[in-house]
Amino acid sequence: MAQTRNFDNSLFRKSFSNNFDKEAIPHLISVQRESYEKFLQANVKPEERENVGIQSVFNSFFPISDSSNRLTVEFISYDLKSPKHESSECFSAGRTFSSSLSAQLRLILWNQEDAN
Repeated sequence: MAQTRNFDNSLFRKSFSNNFDKEAIPHLISVQRESYEKFLQANVKPEERENVGIQSVFNSFFPISDSSNRLTVEFISYDLKSPKHESSECFSAGRTFSSSLSAQLRLILWNQEDAN
């Protein structure tokens, strides 16, 4: 015997839950955008950035030293440039909507004389 289904909202669902408060569904695009803005921290001055996102990644990798400790590379700050093309132009031309990331680094050459 075949089952028939009625899709016209005439069926009611019975809830066996003790909690009758229904939570509102968050706007998922805004949640993702806020997370991405927190990850980039593009609108925050470099000296005021939290240790989150890209800032955290740079801080975890730097400073870098060579094996003989004669060179050290330190991370100062990063900057996101504005995109070259608008999003609508990229969409119509099949391009990637992107912007360049530049990092300011400091190279330190340590002057160590041999004790020979």
